[in-house]
Formats: sequence, structure tokens, C-alpha cells
Amino acid sequence: MDAERKRRPLRHPRAGAHLYDLLAEAGLEYGPAFQGLTAAWSDGEQIYTEVALPEESAEEAHRFALHPALLDAALHSSRLARLEERGGGGLSLPASWKGVALAALGARALRVRISPAEGDGLALLLADPSGAPLASVAELLDRPLDPAQLQGARRRQEGLLGLEWAEVPLPERDTAPPGVQTLRWETEGDAGAPAAAHSAVKSALETAQRWLADESKADSRLALVTEGAMATRSEESPDPATAAIWGLIRSAQSEHPGRFALIDTDRTEASEQALPAALAIAAAEPQLALREGRALAPRLTRLSAGEAITAIDPERTVLITGATGGLGSLLARHLAERHGARHLLLLSRSGPEAEGAAELGAELEELGAETTIAACDASDRKALRQLLASIPKERPLGAVIHCAGAIADATVETLSAEGVDRVLAPKADAAWHLHELTEEIELSAFVLFSSAAGALGGPGQANYAAANVFLDALAQKRQAEGKPATAIAWGLWERQSGMTSSLGEADLARMRRSGIEALSEERGLELFDAALEADRATALAMPLNSAGLRALASVGALPPIFSGLIRTPKRRSAASGSLAMKLTELSEAEREGHVLELVRGSRAAQPAERDSRAAPGGHRRLRLPQRDRPRRAPAERGERKWRRQADRNQSPGQRGADRDPRHGLPLPGRDRLTHRALAAGRRWPRRHLRVPLRSRLGLGGAL
Repeated sequence: MDAERKRRPLRHPRAGAHLYDLLAEAGLEYGPAFQGLTAAWSDGEQIYTEVALPEESAEEAHRFALHPALLDAALHSSRLARLEERGGGGLSLPASWKGVALAALGARALRVRISPAEGDGLALLLADPSGAPLASVAELLDRPLDPAQLQGARRRQEGLLGLEWAEVPLPERDTAPPGVQTLRWETEGDAGAPAAAHSAVKSALETAQRWLADESKADSRLALVTEGAMATRSEESPDPATAAIWGLIRSAQSEHPGRFALIDTDRTEASEQALPAALAIAAAEPQLALREGRALAPRLTRLSAGEAITAIDPERTVLITGATGGLGSLLARHLAERHGARHLLLLSRSGPEAEGAAELGAELEELGAETTIAACDASDRKALRQLLASIPKERPLGAVIHCAGAIADATVETLSAEGVDRVLAPKADAAWHLHELTEEIELSAFVLFSSAAGALGGPGQANYAAANVFLDALAQKRQAEGKPATAIAWGLWERQSGMTSSLGEADLARMRRSGIEALSEERGLELFDAALEADRATALAMPLNSAGLRALASVGALPPIFSGLIRTPKRRSAASGSLAMKLTELSEAEREGHVLELVRGSRAAQPAERDSRAAPGGHRRLRLPQRDRPRRAPAERGERKWRRQADRNQSPGQRGADRDPRHGLPLPGRDRLTHRALAAGRRWPRRHLRVPLRSRLGLGGAL
């Protein structure tokens, strides 16, 4: 057999883990029961695959001559091959079967050979795992599928995500694990009131700072147990003030992996009994909700828009806060052009004196929208009430869109109470005032511009994350009460504004490596409309970089919240939460190989640059790109420390200068890693187990 026809893996050798992500990107999405492909190879024009039914479907295999999900999975590798050949195009589906023969019944797994038939189709030979023949197909003809049939209705939803709560299994456990300290949290004051939110977030910040400063707790985890902070179902009404604590601690988790856990409970007897078990899995699932004894974990899912967009009544006034900023002005133009808004009330602290305000007003007037630009700080309840009272009765308020916000970035250790107040006021306080002052008004839309930093935990942005989770909870509270509400958690926009002007190419590159893409103006406005169509209390507008997420998944560094979007390879599943936990499951002889594989995979997940200098032995030396650093001095206190924190959280395989020419890894870093891991019976210190710190830029720091 010549070299070109030797048996080789398909271009994506881990087909079982990532094939379905690739097919979904092309427009074909398969449910869990149909994701049966586990391996695939090619031999010239022939393709060999191994497929198996998921455990939940395997029990019913005896009911079928050949389970339909198993037969369909047998064809998935051919679809991948055709996508590769045609550069991602050329989708097709089975249309005609000829010469079908069946030799056995009830198979749970198959080995399949796919080869060209005598005509234009494909021939299939199916066998059981031992090689015994099960079935054959003389010719299978495909029918081309117009991508427009899938993409026409689908493109607008790419990047629109929802946060769902999926049940995760709990171990049998009656007592809390060692090394975990539990703190039950109760928010003082009226539920959701801004004062209660400020007090709760600052108190939680003090608690986190004391915990991090206590060296005796360096190898321990603090679990904050809240009640009513998260809404796991649409009918639940969360407390926004308590929810804000989750935003702050999510950022602390990103900055200090393994040091904090969050558990929201309904306080039922079953949930109280399940609490020790929930604490036991905090390494793998650091955020959980307990409902009637069931453990639920947050997972991102892709959303589809509804049938009709929320109507903006052109005869009623649309109020926009933060309207003279970059995103506010972009949205005002969109409402006039796309939604036919004819009466716009634009609020900002500077009002008509803001840069570009006069030009914006003139442009909107040309589009047919009567525009009023007013100076009003929406966090000032009295001023906001007076402004709302000034709206003419002949064009009453019909919709509210809250875009205002501010940032004051700092790490958890350096964040001050003043920094909390500065960020919460224009976001959370203003949103609450708008909520209360419009309760008696019949609105068609109440839209809050939130940030993905709240859901994902933006490092260096604990105050900003807290403010945005407050907004998410307020939208859920309103919808549970039957009021209109949509909180859109934005990722990063390409458009520069006062909060994103410091971003450079290195920042954007780091963001893409974390699996997040930036939003163009056109794409962002499409997602705004799609979020309104989805008719949900919360939605994330955040295009994903699947290659970046798959790279993280391949080295066991994919955050659990993304696991519903990207299939994690089985060989990495135990590593997603804690490497120390995985090492305890391996024998002494297996540990070194596992650690080296993890470090090599981490190295492979980063783009490499070729060095023109040759390494000893004729090998070309591989070098990692220089650490991304801004060219300007840090603007905020704590920025330098945040950068050093990010470097410390990199794996040892991503640091150092002297590299092994065989795989480009720093030998000293590799040896240190191995020696620490192989300390028999000793738990690895958490400071050596941190996964790469996800950049705040990829977590929605645009708003």
C-alpha cells in the first residue's frame, strides 16, 4: 500500500469529542442520543468509524433491528470528510438506500466501513465490535442541502446564549469535606434595594479580602451559602442584592481558583441534607444551586429567537440612559432606523454638553425621530422622577433601555469600598430607580445592558461583575412578577468607548484564545433584536471562538459553564475541576505521564512562533509569543498586580526560556511540575494548580 493510502486519522482525530461542534457550526446540530461517533480513520477513499449508543439509549437497542441513532451516527464521519474536502460547505443528508441487508439484531455498537459505491453514492459495511457482520448497504445516495435552509434562520442567533441550570450528580456524603469552611450569608435590608446591595457587596468584599490575607487558609476553600440569590427557573424571583454577591465572588474565583465556592439553597430539608455532598464537589463545580435536594450547575446554551420582535410603539417615548456614549448612540440610531422610534429621550450625566451630542441629535432628527437630550444622573432618584414627570402625556413613556455604566477595575485584594460604590451607582442604583418609578406605567420593553463579566466572573472586575449580576436578577424578578424585562449580558464590542479605549491587539488576541470573539456593530445590533425576540429575562450576546474553547477543553482547562457548548474529551473530564483530584486517582507509575501530557497539551493550545535559530541536533526551536502587555502605564490601581496574577496562574509549561526541542517545553518548569505531582500521598498546594487566568477582556468588560 502506497504512503498516500495508509490508514490515517481524519483531519480531526478526536472526532468523538469535537465532530459535533464542527457540524453544529456548519448548521447540523445533533442531540445527545445521536452523538454516537467515537473514532474515525481514513484509508484512501475508504473511511472506518466506531460508533456506540449513549448509555441511556443502549438499554432500548433490543427493540430495533438496528437502532436509528446508531445507524445515523455511522454516517457522521462521511459528513465531516465532505465538509473538509469542500472547505466547510457542501452539506448533504441521506436520500436513497439500495441493497440493504441485515444479518443480526439489537446492536449497541458498530464498526463501520464507508467506501465509494459503483454509482455516485456510498457503500456501507457494518460489523459488531468483534468484527462479525451485522448489515450492509449496497448504495446510499445523498441529497444536497442548501445551507440557506439552516443558516437563514440561524445566523442571527449565533452568539446569543442563555444561562440554564443543569442537574449534576452528588456523591453520598453526610459530612463536609476537610479544608472547606462554610459561611451562611444573609442580606440585610429590603430585598433588592440599592442600599442593601451596596452593603452586601462591600461586606462580602471584606470577607473575601480577610480570607485571602490569612496565610493559614491558603490551602482551604471558603464556601458562601446564600438563599434566593439565583433563579434556576423562570418562575423563581431572586433577590438582586444577594445576587450581586455572586458576581463579586465569581470574579474572586477567577482570580483565585480553588479558594471560593458558591452555593444557593432553597433551605428545604432535602437541600440541607445535600449540602455536604455539594461541598464535596466544589473543586469541579464551584457554583451550585440546591433545589429540593438536587444539585444544579450553571451551563451556557445556544438560544433561538422567537417569532416576532418586541414592538416599540412609535407614538410613545423611548428612554435611553447612557445615550451619548458609544453604545447608547449606536442603539438610538438603530431604534430610529430599524424599529421606527419617533420620540427619543436620551439621558446622560453631561446631557447636551456631551461630546458629539449635538451631532447625534441632528442625525436622529434627520431619521425622523424627535429627540430630547437631557442631563440626568439616573442613580439620583429625585432627578430621575422629575425627568419622568416631564414626559408629555400625548407621547407617554413606552420603553426603557438602560445602557449607563462605569468601571473602576481592581483585583479583589486592592478593591476599595469607594470602588464598589462608584460602579454600582450608575448600573444597579439607576436600574432599581427605573424599575420602581415605572411600575405603574405600561411598558412594552424594559431592557438592561448587562455584561458577561457577571455570569463568567471577570478577573479584576469584581465590582463590575456584582453590578451586572444585580441587573440580571432584577430582570428575572420583574419577569417573575409579570413585567417586561430583558437583561442582555454583552461580551466585548469592537467599537471603542470610554470603557474599552485601552484595548490593544494583544488584548484581543488573548481574548480569542479564551474562546471569546469581539462584537461588530452590525452583529451586536442583530443580537439586540434577537435577545428581544427570544423573550427571556436574561441572555448573553457573546460570539464564541470554538477553536479557542476546544483548545481549552483539550487540556482540561474549559470552565464548567461552557461544558454544555463544547464536548470535553473523556480523557480530560476528571481534570476540568482539579488536577490534584485527578492525580489521587492514578497510580504512582501513571502520574508522570499524565502530568507531561497535560503540560504538552497546554503548550499546544497556545499559538507558537518559529525561531530562526536552530536548536541542538538540527531541530528548529519553538518559542511561545511574548507575554501580552499593554504599551501604556496601567490606568487603575491594582493593574500591575492583576497582570502578575495572570502570569502566576499560567501553567509551568507556559513559562521559561530553555525549551526541550522535542516539544518546546521549558525543562525546568516541566521537572518542577513532575516532582511536585509525584510527591506520594501529598496534596498539591492550590497555588500550583491554577489554570490560566481568563482575561477580563473576554468576559464582557465593554459595558
